[in-house]
Amino acid sequence: MSPYFQKKETINFWRPVAEARKLLCVMDDNHTYRVRDLADWRIMPDVAEELKVNYGGWGAFLDIRLLTQDRELQQYTLYAVHGKRSATTDAGALNNVIKMNQRAIADIYLRFHHHRKIIHQDEIKRLVFSGNQWRLAEHKRTYAINGSFLEWDNSYAEMNEYNISVKGCIKLKLFVNKWDVHASL
Repeated sequence: MSPYFQKKETINFWRPVAEARKLLCVMDDNHTYRVRDLADWRIMPDVAEELKVNYGGWGAFLDIRLLTQDRELQQYTLYAVHGKRSATTDAGALNNVIKMNQRAIADIYLRFHHHRKIIHQDEIKRLVFSGNQWRLAEHKRTYAINGSFLEWDNSYAEMNEYNISVKGCIKLKLFVNKWDVHASL
């Protein structure tokens, strides 16, 4: 498809999600960069404007706040990038997403580009103030590489000799009544 029709298809595909207020932002990727580089056309800001959603650029911080029935607030910070670093192994792809914590502080690090689904979690110590005193608490961080929907037979993936990937997205579950993140393939 030409870039013009790619943009039209993208808008048509995502419009129902945007209208349901479930599309948090759109971001640039290596494919939109090619069009930007060759034709000086920034497609994703146009898509964001058309859909009336946030444009995240190359990397986006998302502040997700959930209210409990008691009006308590659970806040989650997500840092997402499409990604550009190549990795030919799961270990290399996982290393790329974990390295994101060296340039951003977040609860969830989300990466795309690798055409595979991988989830990793770790815990760190964090100083928190509760009950009128400071204490150390464990804080879980979630690293996720989202899947793809790329067909393999007679495709870009087969031509470039990519491994066949399991299609679909990872699922993140954010809790309201307690702070916790569950991720599943």
